[in-house]
Amino acid sequence: MRQTALRLVSLAAIALLAGFACGDSGPAPSSGKGGSGGTGGIHIIPGGGSGGDGGTGGTGGTGGQGGEEPPPPFDVTGVYPSRGTVEGGTRVTITGVGFLASVPGEVPGESTVVFFGDNPSVDSRVVDDRTIQATTPPGLEGVVDVVVRNSSGARVCAGCFTYLPPLDLRAIEPASGPLEGGTRVVLRGEGFEESTLVLFGNRAALLPEVQPDGSLSVVLPPGDEAGLVDVRAISSGRYSVLRRVFRYQAELRIDAVQPPASPLSGGETALLRGEGFTSSTKVFFGATEAAARLTPSGLEVTIPRASAPGPVEVSVRDGDRVASYPFAYFDPADGSFDAYAVAPGRGLTTGGAEVLVLGSGFDRDTLAVYFGSTPASDVQWESANVARVVAPPGSAGTVDVRVRSAGNQKVLPGAFRYVRSLSVQAVAPAVGPVEGGTSIAIQGEGFPENPLVYVGALPAKNVVRVDANRIEAVTPPGTDGVVPVRVVDAADADVRGVLGSAFRYEGPLRLDLVDPPTGARAGGTRVFLRGTGFRGDLRVRFGDAEAEHVSVVDPFTLEVLTPRGNVGTVDVSVEREDGATAVLEGGFSYFNPISGNGGASGGPLAGVLNVTALAASGPNENQPIPGCQVFVGADDSARLVKETDARGQVTFSDPSLVKAVSVSVLCEHYELATVANHVSENLTVLLEYNGPVDPPPPPPQPEPGTVGGRVYGFKRPPSRELAANEEEVAIVSVAFRSVFNAPPFVSEDEIPVAEVLEEGGEYAFTFRGAGYFTFYAIYGIRNVDTRAFEPLLFGYTRGVSVGQGETYMGADIVLDTRLDRTIPVSILNPPWDAPNSVVVTAYLDLGGDGIIRLGTAVNRDVPGEAILTNMPAVSGESLLFQAMGHDMGRLPFSLTYRRQSGDPTQGVTIGPLLGLPTITWPPLVDAGGILAGYLDTTLEWEIASSAVEPNLISINIFQPVLGGSIPHWHVVLPGDERRVTVPTELVAALTERLEGAFVIVQFVTGAQPTFSFPNWNYLTVNLGSLSSFTIHQFALVPR
Repeated sequence: MRQTALRLVSLAAIALLAGFACGDSGPAPSSGKGGSGGTGGIHIIPGGGSGGDGGTGGTGGTGGQGGEEPPPPFDVTGVYPSRGTVEGGTRVTITGVGFLASVPGEVPGESTVVFFGDNPSVDSRVVDDRTIQATTPPGLEGVVDVVVRNSSGARVCAGCFTYLPPLDLRAIEPASGPLEGGTRVVLRGEGFEESTLVLFGNRAALLPEVQPDGSLSVVLPPGDEAGLVDVRAISSGRYSVLRRVFRYQAELRIDAVQPPASPLSGGETALLRGEGFTSSTKVFFGATEAAARLTPSGLEVTIPRASAPGPVEVSVRDGDRVASYPFAYFDPADGSFDAYAVAPGRGLTTGGAEVLVLGSGFDRDTLAVYFGSTPASDVQWESANVARVVAPPGSAGTVDVRVRSAGNQKVLPGAFRYVRSLSVQAVAPAVGPVEGGTSIAIQGEGFPENPLVYVGALPAKNVVRVDANRIEAVTPPGTDGVVPVRVVDAADADVRGVLGSAFRYEGPLRLDLVDPPTGARAGGTRVFLRGTGFRGDLRVRFGDAEAEHVSVVDPFTLEVLTPRGNVGTVDVSVEREDGATAVLEGGFSYFNPISGNGGASGGPLAGVLNVTALAASGPNENQPIPGCQVFVGADDSARLVKETDARGQVTFSDPSLVKAVSVSVLCEHYELATVANHVSENLTVLLEYNGPVDPPPPPPQPEPGTVGGRVYGFKRPPSRELAANEEEVAIVSVAFRSVFNAPPFVSEDEIPVAEVLEEGGEYAFTFRGAGYFTFYAIYGIRNVDTRAFEPLLFGYTRGVSVGQGETYMGADIVLDTRLDRTIPVSILNPPWDAPNSVVVTAYLDLGGDGIIRLGTAVNRDVPGEAILTNMPAVSGESLLFQAMGHDMGRLPFSLTYRRQSGDPTQGVTIGPLLGLPTITWPPLVDAGGILAGYLDTTLEWEIASSAVEPNLISINIFQPVLGGSIPHWHVVLPGDERRVTVPTELVAALTERLEGAFVIVQFVTGAQPTFSFPNWNYLTVNLGSLSSFTIHQFALVPR
């Protein structure tokens, strides 16, 4: 059963709080029935004397001596993944048996240390009896043993982990390069080999060379488009990546400047259109730099002033890239004729290029422009300084441009260059090996006399121009994938033709690594396989199980969803349709993401979430729950939904799973569960059963037994005379197991008591089953009329063990401790800073023998002060103090606990108390002593400020029924949240289950200095694990 204290406060117990609001200091015994329970779970039935109906249960009898019992098994069987770098930091899962059973009674992981070789892991965590998660420490290259050590001994997994040298990519020099590739780039870092696969985006670099300083020089592959790309290095199962670190740059080119000319004063905004511009591109008008701003349309600049009219070059510079374009300044006050430049200064021999003529004094009616001796067509006068014309056809080469206007003429020598049209139309064959050496024929038009041919980033070999429409060549080496083929005129690099995706290199099939190398056994983990030669139809197997979803991202990357598997390491294989196969031995490790205590585990969310549903009670207690619907995200439009498998597990893989998510689980016949702001890789929910049950036959009742004794030490102070209506009495009771078995978590009526009225008088309790008891007595004087009690002496007897059906009357109590001490208590952050708002209780802590309530006090006059009277002379180390803040006994209330060493009579400080919560949605109204509202998909609240803030909020929803309650929902979320929203399907399912009945909501906020929400479990959210908490309770009714 899931251990929880979230339902301990019953409606009856809530009503009792009113009695604490103004209670007197000191013990408040009363007769009643029931008991605080015991470690054996024995219920005590009514006993003799004037006492109550029971007491503490026991541990059971002692068994016979049938020989020495063998120790529980303890072993280490595997480590997954089984390799990592010498730098450490690899998250591993260690499997085995007995990680908990070998150290019974210990907090999980309390004494467990994991060693890799001689070095301990600093953050090992025992998940359950068969699983430990740890991070490898730094180590030396080679194979090491993995040792798990705890207080019961050590176990060794020999040679189970291998340290590899690191592969660390730190820098790229230079950090940019041309889109066509072909330049040398140096990778800085360590661990490089000449077999290292280097990817720029989705293309592999060529011709890797390890340099003497350990760096790796590669030839840049062509890029798909200008912009930033990731750079990855893959080698011997190791992987390193720099995100968006390298920039592919398009050719730097100016296609137009608008406006094309400016008056001498400048000041206008000009727009430069073209390609290859970046935010670092600089713009110059002649020698004068103009501040530039990159926009989606191009570069915007403010045109600088000029001293004289005439032509200037507008140039752009970015690193070692330079491009220019004609521009002109004119003097608006000078109307004389002149011609300065034409823009652009080049065009195809076929003519048709639109050209701007720049100058001054252009006459609309007489303007004429000649390219060589051929007149331009479609001359359009735009202003006295700009004319737009269409270039006529011409022969390849430069020509003069002659401008005539109103009887004037100006010749611009060699101002325009005619270039041939060059196009690449086909390449055959279009496929070849990455080693190069494939003879290809390139078809096209306008091939120059001396062509240069590039296949991908490298120049082709043995280039022969057959004619203007055909070139033959031999491919250079390449890497997997399609590449463009370029033909360039050796005499003019600006004359070129490109056919994209013209040739496909095919390389051998190789598998280097699986990223990530681990995943949950449910399957469905999204992993990337890195290697070469990925093309066509591919089959991927993890061990013997074939993956159903295989997607080729690029020739070096496969995206795969893992198939279902079993815990352990498996080989990963890739089979291509042509029969080629690559195997990565031990390439992937399956782990069981379950956590025995439930809750969150693993590293942070990184695209994968594993959810496990386990039965915390019912006919299949501790077993997985199949067929549960798991909702990730509360927003109906953006959520993921899957079902748990036969092992109660499901894995979600999605790029959105990198930030906090809400997870809800809906299972038939079990309570619902929601965890908000979940941030860890794994989540295990423990669900209470609420389905139909066949009531078992009543168990045979054990024989009743009797335990008791006598009370000695009745002794009134000499100065204290008895009045006629007073009597001496010793009130006997049973120690509580813990503070959570004491008020306000149980009713005062449930506490067993007996009364002894004379020295040596006898008390007795009856019980069923075996019992282990601590009894205590408080002696004093009682007013027979008012029942007011004045405590004077105290005594107890501990460790009373009685077998089933036995009678033991030797549990005598000696009243040997005077109750004459006073303990002043300072209370930090009392609710509402008001008197009568805090009850302070002092307990004597007897360890495994239970706790004894010594007395209570209220902050009557000063909100931050209370005084405990009639206390025994006990050191602070033996005392536990509880402060409970409330509003006249009404909900909500706040509790905190404190131990303080030394002499408590010198003063004890307790608190601060957590601020009290207020529910703000749904609206709540008073429904006859309890707040109530309508069930909704959203719950909102506020929390009063305090010096200590909650780091946990837990919500339990249950249906009260005769004799108990039916669990329906529990919610866990971090303490800084003020709202939780759940899918509508869950509210609909709960509404259907309730059939009109209402539910009770218990709302708990808690604080514990060591609590970590990314690693919470059901033990850490139990009230007993919290140093401070608040409890609120209200009802919700389905609409």
